[in-house]
Amino acid sequence: MKTKKEIKERIDATVSTLKKYHEAYHQKKIAFDVMSDKVNECHAIIDTLKWVLGENDRHD
Repeated sequence: MKTKKEIKERIDATVSTLKKYHEAYHQKKIAFDVMSDKVNECHAIIDTLKWVLGENDRHD
């Protein structure tokens, strides 16, 4: 089981990755569809980790 600190570090790392995908797209290094897929994946990871921490209490 991961600690709260480890989960927050993973969220921060994923946010950093998200920014890098945006930068790569704006520099025309990756196509929009690739960036879009990766951004959606990053948001899903962040939302899931926040849910684990109880910070994203969604009732779907």
